[in-house]
This record gives sequence, structure tokens and C-alpha cells, in this order.
Amino acid sequence: MNKYFYLLNILFFAGLANGIIWFRYHNTLWQYSRLILFYVILTLPLAILDGLALRWGAWAYNPDRTTGLKILGAPLETYAFMIFVGAAISSGTIILALKERHNRRQS
Repeated sequence: MNKYFYLLNILFFAGLANGIIWFRYHNTLWQYSRLILFYVILTLPLAILDGLALRWGAWAYNPDRTTGLKILGAPLETYAFMIFVGAAISSGTIILALKERHNRRQS
């Protein structure tokens, strides 16, 4: 279990955030799913930069708490983080922007 600790934390907490947002606003977010996917894809190169920073020695992950699987030099956990957190941030931003537009129209 320790080897998957970081990955499970990402999947649980970021997955929970996505689940809550999508459960509440699924009809609206489905209309913007291409934009959300675009944003998630846009954040993936940041995971590659994480791999460069790891090789440079800027920081390190505890090998006892990660899977050890790497994609282009970055741990699998970094990609999971970028995907789930990117989706949550873009979804939340869309909902807040739409609410702000609605409030401005009513003023």
C-alpha cells in the first residue's frame, strides 16, 4: 500500500473534487467538455518539465511512496495530478465564470 500512497491520494482527493463538481453541474460541464479536455492536454507538458526538474535535482519524490513508473522522465503520479487537478480547476473556473456572467446580467 505504501508504494501507491501518493497515487491513491491524488485519485481520491482530486477525483472527489471532480466528482462533486461534475455531479452538481454535469449538464453545463458536458457542453464545455472539449474546453476542459483542451486545458488538461495543455497542462501535460508541465509533467514533462517535472521530469526535467527531478533529473536536475530541484526536488525528489519518496520512492517508498510512489509506484516508480515513469513516463518521459516524470512519475506516473505527476501525470495523474495534472489530469485530475487540471480537470477540476478548469471545470470550477467555467462554473464560476458562468455564474458571474449570470449575476452581471441580472444587475
